[in-house]
Amino acid sequence: MSGETCIIFVDDFNVWIGAQKFAALGNSHMPKLQDSGLDPRLRIDIGKLVERLRRNRYTQDPSLLHGSCPPPNDSVWEDFERNNRDYGRIEKVVDNSMPVRIAQKATELRVKAKYDPKAAEKKDKTTFIVITEGRNIMPAVKVVLKCNIRVELWGWKSDIAKAYFDLAANDGLLSIYCLDSIFKDIYFTAYRSTRKVKRVDGSKTMVLCDVNKSDEDAVCDQLLSTRQLFWKTRLDRDSDLCIVFPNVNQVEKLIIQARKLLPGITIVSWPEYKVPFNKDLTEAMKTVTTYELLEIV
Repeated sequence: MSGETCIIFVDDFNVWIGAQKFAALGNSHMPKLQDSGLDPRLRIDIGKLVERLRRNRYTQDPSLLHGSCPPPNDSVWEDFERNNRDYGRIEKVVDNSMPVRIAQKATELRVKAKYDPKAAEKKDKTTFIVITEGRNIMPAVKVVLKCNIRVELWGWKSDIAKAYFDLAANDGLLSIYCLDSIFKDIYFTAYRSTRKVKRVDGSKTMVLCDVNKSDEDAVCDQLLSTRQLFWKTRLDRDSDLCIVFPNVNQVEKLIIQARKLLPGITIVSWPEYKVPFNKDLTEAMKTVTTYELLEIV
């Protein structure tokens, strides 16, 4: 359709939680986790998501990213604002008023179209792209459809409410798509934890010696094959990389597995690493990991 436009609404929290479930279950890009039903390392690149769904359509208003609170890795958003202007304007809305905003915008377009032929043409060429799977959006979606405006609903296949499919079966203006199909284009993995470290648990920690910072993510990509949740961290001013497995009881088997995955790297347990220094390294580790923001490479 020539001159087609769209308005994009992103339910950031639900999309992220759904992505964590999808990643933990395993797929062609990530192995299934054995020790967790969620993979909190999973991140969604909002800029790529919006661009992927927008396609060649013009965004007549800023896309709205709704969330209940700023995420701990808010540097993701800051990096997006600095480097991804090509995706069009996106506004971060820290509230839960997404249904209200959807309904208000649809009503505004309907009223203007009633009295202005140009506004009517604009409405006819407009699509609302709603990225969520929460049932709380359903009333707002129905308002948009009653205004005779097309809606594309995107969500994770396992979480999209059946009511949406029932509605789409009876209303040709509603189309439903699964984020699963574009996962490879919109995700990345954040291996660095933003949680506060109270102490080092030696039974859950291994140390990879002399790993360059530029190689960290590639090394962690290999460790995904362990199918265990893990986080990376570094000791202050040190060349060694610590890998913490929060859900394991004993790390010895994982060390053996990691040595096979990374034969060119010396890998030792935390007690083995700690002995030569004859000191407690817990405080140094806390200094580096406490509330550290995700690094964007």
